[in-house]
Amino acid sequence: MTESLSTPSIAVTPLSRASTLPSYLYLDADVLEREKERVFGRTWQLVARGDELARVGDFV
Repeated sequence: MTESLSTPSIAVTPLSRASTLPSYLYLDADVLEREKERVFGRTWQLVARGDELARVGDFV
């Protein structure tokens, strides 16, 4: 991925003309890896309490 998401690359438009992010941002494996690293990689993320996963096979 060579294109980065920055303020100049996303034009501010009125809500009546709003659109989604470019489709490659939803589909690109490199974007996913960067999101996982930058969003989840720096801090602990609470997924569930221990008592919610008391038995083997439990899930939330």
